[in-house]
Amino acid sequence: MLRTILVGISRAISSTIFLLLFVLFVTQPNVYRAFAPTLFGINQVAPNIYTDQRLKIESIKRAIANADKNAATFFPNQTADPKYIVCFTSKCTQAFGDLPLGLTLGFHRVIISANDIDQRIYNHERIHVDLHKLAGYTDIFQPRFPIWFNEGLAEFLSGSNCQGVFFSNAEIVRIKQAESLRQWNKVVSDGQYRRHYGAACRAVEQISQRIGKKGLSDLVHNATNRKQFLNSLPK
Repeated sequence: MLRTILVGISRAISSTIFLLLFVLFVTQPNVYRAFAPTLFGINQVAPNIYTDQRLKIESIKRAIANADKNAATFFPNQTADPKYIVCFTSKCTQAFGDLPLGLTLGFHRVIISANDIDQRIYNHERIHVDLHKLAGYTDIFQPRFPIWFNEGLAEFLSGSNCQGVFFSNAEIVRIKQAESLRQWNKVVSDGQYRRHYGAACRAVEQISQRIGKKGLSDLVHNATNRKQFLNSLPK
């Protein structure tokens, strides 16, 4: 009897929590709406593309194709097939909360909220997609790549110009301390995104200069866990 009562209470609590999360999902802007964008007024204009500007579809397709091609030079065995949600207006962007210019959710969704097509943003996010796909689901709980490297690699391979830009050793050391997403968000909370992303880009560029682009690719593809990856970095 007691067991039946406890099971009933447990189910009631679970149902209540689920209902609460569903209400929050529907009523409060959040990035997880990217998994059901049409519910929030974002039109599907191609199999993997949702946007608020149908007239931009060809430009979006070209940007995605170019990003795929760019990433394939580093990740030749691409298998990820993400869906893109591309916002050109603040109304669209606000449906997903306070967004940066680009955001990748795992290797399944990419949200881009720029006023126009910026190829570097597409390139950057596609690198994230392929890196996340390479790492797999286990990295959700035990990421093998520190966030500074994740962001730095995406920036370095996107075509952003971190080469020749001066960043002090202190800045690069500081950015390398941002290993978790929480630590990274704390670093960039001052809004100086270009400087922080640039320092992360420069940190990865330094690695590439020491071991070459092929060595950098091998470093990424051979990583099995965080400790092994960090121990494999050139001193």
